Amino acid sequence: MAPGPDRELAAYAANAFAQATGIACAWMPPTGDAAALYTACAASPDARGCLKAHRAAYREARRAGGKCIYLCPEGFAYIVAPIAGEGSLLAGPFLLTSAEEYIACELDGDARSAAADFVRTLPGVTPARATALADMLMMAAAFLAGAEEIGRLRDTQQADHIQGQVSDYLSRIKHRQAPYPFDKEQALLDMMAQGRRKEANRLLNELLGHILLISGMSFGRMKSRINELIVLMSRKAVETGADAALIQEEVHRSFDRLSRISGFEELCFWLTGVMNSLISAAFDAGVSRHQGAVRRAVSFIRSHLEERITLEQVSEAAFLSPDYFSRVFRRETGATVEQFIRNERMKRSVELMRRGGLTLGEIAQAVGIKSQSQFSRMFRETYGIPPGRHMKRLHDRSRAASG
Repeated sequence: MAPGPDRELAAYAANAFAQATGIACAWMPPTGDAAALYTACAASPDARGCLKAHRAAYREARRAGGKCIYLCPEGFAYIVAPIAGEGSLLAGPFLLTSAEEYIACELDGDARSAAADFVRTLPGVTPARATALADMLMMAAAFLAGAEEIGRLRDTQQADHIQGQVSDYLSRIKHRQAPYPFDKEQALLDMMAQGRRKEANRLLNELLGHILLISGMSFGRMKSRINELIVLMSRKAVETGADAALIQEEVHRSFDRLSRISGFEELCFWLTGVMNSLISAAFDAGVSRHQGAVRRAVSFIRSHLEERITLEQVSEAAFLSPDYFSRVFRRETGATVEQFIRNERMKRSVELMRRGGLTLGEIAQAVGIKSQSQFSRMFRETYGIPPGRHMKRLHDRSRAASG
């Protein structure tokens, strides 16, 4: 990193990390020398070994392209995150155990009393928190390197996550002679139709693991099965609301891109992007279509309040299947179909009370509720007042206004 504003920004980022976490942090030049943080190691008999460990961790973090959590020979924990070849951010020392446990296990004789006070000043961090802190430091380093580096790290993390899910699934099924899981394939399409990306991504990665297994590591057979999967996902996107012409163009581009992919990791990462694009296309385009379906449903409900109304009738009026319509309706209105019908019945009953001329029993019948006692209970639950008392108030106000 060249002297000047960049160095100052790195120092600022390191200080901000230290202030936020309570763990010392500094910029480390490419030589691997950050003496300010090595004070704990410098006085040790193995000071040279500690310095070698710090430099080795820096090289490993650069090679891995992200971060490295490591212990120096003294047992102190550090995190290093490279800044695209321009040095790195180094955080530490801290403990991955309690101070008292460290003192009991790592310090001997005279060294114990001399070093114990220092050890007790070090923060203790759980392994899970250390991982989260490493991610934070890595993103700070990526920020210092620029937006392009942030995007590269994000892609790397996502690709690692995908590979992890595929590998986990392969380890569970590799000793079975299981047929292709068409049930998982259908579940994937269902999750896509519902816009449930997290579940869809997990199922896609499991399918990729199965495709890898049954293809016998043949990349050609693997691509053939992926082509079929893209066609199925594209059809589901169109059924869910995506523009058919746009999806057809996307499919053609996908086939062309697939022909040029040469590695399984690249294929997995790319296919995940294709699926998420199809989900976005379906739901972005589906908004207006769903609004039309909901308007048709609301119109049907309000036109048939005096009758018994079923979910099947309402979904048929919306031209959608009952299950899918239920999800769409709740997402668009914030209420279930049953709740919406009930609220509409109650609002209609208040309108009829204002008009006058009907008994409570007649009003109940007019809004599709056969029992007056059931109507009274529903009205009270909705408005917090018995319907008879509310109707009397309306009549009293009407007489007062006319008098």
